[in-house]
Amino acid sequence: MSDRLTKTKSKKPAVVTTNLPIVIVGPPGSGKSTLGNLLSILYNTEVYSVGRKWRDQYKKEYPNNDITFEDYWKSIPEADQLEANKNLKHYAQDLHCIIDTRYPQIFDKDKCLIVYLDAPLGVRVKRVAGRPEYPGKNSEEISTILSERERAEAAIGEKLFGTDYRDPNFYHLILDSGLLTPEEEVSAIDAKMRELKSLIRRER
Repeated sequence: MSDRLTKTKSKKPAVVTTNLPIVIVGPPGSGKSTLGNLLSILYNTEVYSVGRKWRDQYKKEYPNNDITFEDYWKSIPEADQLEANKNLKHYAQDLHCIIDTRYPQIFDKDKCLIVYLDAPLGVRVKRVAGRPEYPGKNSEEISTILSERERAEAAIGEKLFGTDYRDPNFYHLILDSGLLTPEEEVSAIDAKMRELKSLIRRER
């Protein structure tokens, strides 16, 4: 039940009508935070994000960026990574929540709408350039950092869960945020949610 969507005619965000939590997954710089924040405004609900947890923790421990966020992230014990991601399953009991994670493996595909958000590496590099965690880095250096982190995150996911989070079979919907606006992404999610709700009603 996976769709790959790259563009849509809709320009206005739909008010997503759902009784399923939405899980957003994607590589660094793919736009998960932007999409999650937009959905949270439309829903008037919280976004639960593992990435935000680590970034907030990093800022508290290293307010002067004494080490890079990449080095900090790599130092997080695997047990903590596993616990933080498994804790998200608890939040999935909230039928109107948004979950921003790297690993969809822990979620039941019949109980969540799981979205993979991607974008070309060059687009992702431009998005993150200038962030505090990449001080003085040029585009080539950031490209290397993002590529290495994507590989590292995939490797950790395989070690923790036995599968690669980039496997399209995990997802109901795959979106290219390099071609879509956040509002178009929301409209695509709304359409898929309506489809899922229709299937659930028929199955009952």
